[in-house]
Amino acid sequence: MAQSFAQTEAQKRKQHVPYVRAATDCVTSVVRRDDGFDGAVAFDSFQPLIARALSVCSQSVATMISTHDAIYGFGGQAFYAGPYLNDLERAVRNRLAGQIAAARANADRLAAERQARLNKERAERDAAAAQAEARRIEAETREKTARAERAELLEKTRELIRTKTLGCIGKEGATMLLTDEKAEVVAKAAMIFCQNDIDALVKITTEIVETESGAPFDRALVRRLAEDRVRDVVTAYVIRFRGDLIGRNLKDQQAPTRPAESSRSAPTL
Repeated sequence: MAQSFAQTEAQKRKQHVPYVRAATDCVTSVVRRDDGFDGAVAFDSFQPLIARALSVCSQSVATMISTHDAIYGFGGQAFYAGPYLNDLERAVRNRLAGQIAAARANADRLAAERQARLNKERAERDAAAAQAEARRIEAETREKTARAERAELLEKTRELIRTKTLGCIGKEGATMLLTDEKAEVVAKAAMIFCQNDIDALVKITTEIVETESGAPFDRALVRRLAEDRVRDVVTAYVIRFRGDLIGRNLKDQQAPTRPAESSRSAPTL
C-alpha cells in the first residue's frame, strides 16, 4: 500500500513539475530583462526583482496554483506561499548562473577601467601640478635673481648718491658750524641747500626697498624716514665737529680753525 501511495505521489509531482518550471522560467526571464539586473548582481540582492517578476508572471503562477489544486485536490496556494517561494530565489539564481557570472565579470572590468581612468586622471593632475610648481619655482627664482641683481646695482648707485649728498652737506654746513645756531637748525639748513641730493637719495632708497620686497612701498613714509635719518646724521656731525673744535681750542688757542676739513669724518647715512 505504501509503495502504491509513493508511486501515486510521484506521478502527481511529475504532472505538476512542468507548471512549476513554467512559472519559474517566466520569473527568471523577467528578472534577466529587468533594468536593475546589473545592480542586483553588484549588491547580490535579487528579491526586489523577483517580486516585480511575480506580478508580471501572475498568469503562470495562477496556472501553477490551479493545476496543483486539480492534481492534489487542495493546497495550491499553500504550496505557492511556502515551498515554492522559499526555493524560488535559489532556482532563479541557478538558471541565471552564467549571466550572473558574466555580469559580475563585466562589472569588475568596468570597475577596473574606471579605476584605471581615475588613476590616469590623478597622475595627469599630479604631473600638471608638479609642472606648474616647477614653473612657479623657476619663475620665482628668476624673479629673485633679477631683484638681487637690480638691488645690487641700485645699492652701488645709492653709494654714489650718498657720497655726493654727504659732500654737499659737509660743504654747505661747514660755513654754519661756527655760528651759535643749534645743531638741529644747522642740519636742517644744510639739508635745504642740498635738497636735490636728498631727493635723489630718497628716490633710490625707495627703489631699493621696493626691489627687495617685490612690492610697491609707501614712498612718503620712506621719504620721512630717510629725511629723519639724514637730519640725525647731520646733527650728530655738527655736534661732533663743535666738540672737536672746542677740544682743539682748549689745547691750542692759536691753532687755526678749518671747518671744511671736518668733512672727512662725516658719518654715513
